[in-house]
Amino acid sequence: MKRFTIILIIFFVLLLVFSGLGNIEISTAQSSYPSLPTNTPIEPVSTFPNPAIGTALPEPMPTFSPIDQPPVENSTNTIDYDTPDIPIPDLGNNTYKGVIGGLYLNGSNNVPSGYIDDVFAELQNDNNIHILCNGMSNMQHTCNNFIGKTNNNTGINPAVSIHNNGRPGRAQQAWDGGVNYLYTDLKRTGITPSQVDVIIYFNAWGRPSGDFESHYNEMYASLLQTINSTNAAYPNLKLIYVVSREFAPPWAVDLNPNPYAYEEGFAFRDIVINRIQENIGGVPILWGAYQYDPSWPDSYFRESDGVHLSDEGLDAAGQLWLDFFMTQSWFVDGNPLPTSTPQPTETVVLTNTPLSPTTTPINPTNTPSIVATLPPTNTPQSTTEPTIQPTIQPTATSSGGWPPPDWCDTHMFLRICQ
Repeated sequence: MKRFTIILIIFFVLLLVFSGLGNIEISTAQSSYPSLPTNTPIEPVSTFPNPAIGTALPEPMPTFSPIDQPPVENSTNTIDYDTPDIPIPDLGNNTYKGVIGGLYLNGSNNVPSGYIDDVFAELQNDNNIHILCNGMSNMQHTCNNFIGKTNNNTGINPAVSIHNNGRPGRAQQAWDGGVNYLYTDLKRTGITPSQVDVIIYFNAWGRPSGDFESHYNEMYASLLQTINSTNAAYPNLKLIYVVSREFAPPWAVDLNPNPYAYEEGFAFRDIVINRIQENIGGVPILWGAYQYDPSWPDSYFRESDGVHLSDEGLDAAGQLWLDFFMTQSWFVDGNPLPTSTPQPTETVVLTNTPLSPTTTPINPTNTPSIVATLPPTNTPQSTTEPTIQPTIQPTATSSGGWPPPDWCDTHMFLRICQ
């Protein structure tokens, strides 16, 4: 009996020892997995008025409903559409579910006179202009194509260089809540945050839901945080261009289908208008190339999801971007040219641009004052009335797309392979 007791005690001691070793092995195995980068706090830009930059913005977020926007004064015989058939620039004074069209104020597609003159003049005198592409996978793919079209183009300002910081899997939700590694970890781009002069921001909500008004408010609030964080992350920033989603075919998966692909453009538009009216602060914000074109064929989209673009679609989008930027006086070498392709340089700029005062965003669409100056909008041509202005139809040629179609399938550890 005594021997049996001793054996039993030894058995339990060994059991405890081996259980502890097992836990150690499991813990070691777990620690060997790479972790995603964590938020990296950055000191706020001293001239930016929001004290919460570098962290989440204070609650409640200031939002407003697009449904509350008043119609343009003296507008008559307007049409109210309830399907996403008419690109926002082509709506003009007409409305979508009660919301006026146009990329800028009061149904117009023109930048208000004097809004951007000083910044354009500063960029034109800059010897080193670093453009950074921020956003999701669609941004990464299109920016790569855009860069390819600028290589060896003698019509582009030789001071310009373009750097791709598009992040597969990082939809709009990943870019709000304060400055994080998405903004500041630029090692792969070859530049630092202090060198960034111009941001192109293109993103969409990952798996959106809700009606027009509720998702608009959600998207607008998130974009407002992104704009604030962008101003904080890049201390020498001069200008932001925003780009909303491409058309989504009827068979697109739930990553960002219609009507959300279309409707999110109104949130981008009202961020731009609020900045023009100085309801929000930071550097000036302009529209980049408007991409939503219902005439795009199915061949422009990957068969796997209808959200990401095929090589043919990327070539069309990249050309659309190039055509747009060739209308920006600081981007071209001399006067704006109608066609493509530059030799970017890899030099550094450290020019400071003070940020403007800010207040809480309010209703953005009731301030008239528009004189057509910069930039004309390269809007895909819609076959449905009304058409507000001439548009540029992208031309498809062959181009290498990246990443390959199965890339997202092997990177689902990212939040959403967007």
